Amino acid sequence: MIDYEKVLLFCEKHQLSFEEFMLLYTLHIKSGNYVEHLHSNMSEYYSNKKTNYVEMAKDLETRGFLVILKHISPKIIRIKDLQITEKFVNLLFVDPDEIWKKFIERYPDKGYSPTGATQFGARIVKENDKEYFLHNILKNADKHRAEKILTSLEEMFDFDGEAPTRPAQYGISRFIRNWDVLLKQHEENSESRGGNWHVQVI
Repeated sequence: MIDYEKVLLFCEKHQLSFEEFMLLYTLHIKSGNYVEHLHSNMSEYYSNKKTNYVEMAKDLETRGFLVILKHISPKIIRIKDLQITEKFVNLLFVDPDEIWKKFIERYPDKGYSPTGATQFGARIVKENDKEYFLHNILKNADKHRAEKILTSLEEMFDFDGEAPTRPAQYGISRFIRNWDVLLKQHEENSESRGGNWHVQVI
């Protein structure tokens, strides 16, 4: 099932109808060959006379979301003759590798023990850290959710646009494996203490 809330908010934000969204999403799926077994179903659906999407496709082309490569006739455009542009892809989807890279950049390089007596390298990435991040934190995030993850991290460590200004209390491996707990704690503390975040050692 689709995530209705995400689709609704995305369509509202970018002034797309649900039908327009579905056509663009279909083209995205088709261009990536993710579900080749459904290509014939896509063609059948959009060749159905009850599904009049020609004017919609022309309007989407005018708005820069797709390109019409070929017209069969003024009233017929085959789904295979439509090509999605980067505009839609960039609005909705994220590059997981890029988000991981930004996450690392926003995590403190140095950390201190709870007593402050011992300093250690906090940004040392271990085996499977990236895989854990992608599958358990980023998951199948859209662009909005991915940005929220990064924003939360920036708030936790006072990221100034170039580097975090607050040290870590433990290494990044331990941090990402406790992300859900730390994020919840951060949100609760931000509400009750006006944004000051002090994490309990896990």
